[in-house]
Amino acid sequence: MSFFNFDSIKNMERLLLKKQMMLKNCQETKTVIFGGSSVLHGFNTEFLTEAFRQPTYNLGVNVGLGFRYAMDYFEPHLNPGDHVILPLEFNQYTNPPYYVFGFAIDTFLRQRIWMTRKNYHQKGKLLLISLKHAKTSATAEKMKRRQAAELAESGCYLGLSGQIRNPG
Repeated sequence: MSFFNFDSIKNMERLLLKKQMMLKNCQETKTVIFGGSSVLHGFNTEFLTEAFRQPTYNLGVNVGLGFRYAMDYFEPHLNPGDHVILPLEFNQYTNPPYYVFGFAIDTFLRQRIWMTRKNYHQKGKLLLISLKHAKTSATAEKMKRRQAAELAESGCYLGLSGQIRNPG
């Protein structure tokens, strides 16, 4: 296993793209729930689709992308009349609109290094945080948990049980 592992950042990018395609393919009036990982893990949109009798999508990915970064993926696929629910996490109010994982996707995965996003401030700090995350997310346990999650057609994770993080 290498010292740096960008699998979790690749997973975030895959989630963004899958969820973008879900919205793009839905021309009906829909409800979307947008936020960070608390939305991703906390809202069963399969159930809500049945309850609302309307397509409902879970657009949660990770608060560390930055609110505006994630919205750049989704906003073009929202239509007049769509309902948007925003149970935002505290860090979506306090972090910059383009934040660390958006920076990591652009820098390490897409090779748009440094100057392609004028919206990134403190690039050196974001680089160090991204590398620290890539180092600490490489554990076999974390990778196994990521692979075990089943992404439903509406964008929520199904079948998750138990505690995700070690209580220590």
